[in-house]
Amino acid sequence: MEISGEDTYFLDRDLAYQTALAHNTFRTEDGQLLEQVCYYDGTPFEQAPKNLVNVPAEKFGEYFQTHLQRIPTRVEPTLSDHEGNPNSIHERLSVILGAVQNLCRKNYDKKDAA
Repeated sequence: MEISGEDTYFLDRDLAYQTALAHNTFRTEDGQLLEQVCYYDGTPFEQAPKNLVNVPAEKFGEYFQTHLQRIPTRVEPTLSDHEGNPNSIHERLSVILGAVQNLCRKNYDKKDAA
């Protein structure tokens, strides 16, 4: 499996950790070179690299409304065998997608108000 170098939300915390340790970088459309941020669902790590951020799926929208960090542009749905059942994956993705839609709507409303 190839993990791209863009800010990514991981459903598997261990995969997020391993990816963050690689300190992948990517170039934005305007030419900036940025380090990939790996957001993840699950139990927080006691010691984590700076580019690994715990954001539980149920708090996704709240987190990105109150923090200035970049919103992930990709969701990595891969789960290791011990991470849960397919229904759980579907529910977690539904929560995340709903939060993203709400964030987009709020940003759109702000632009219309300006």
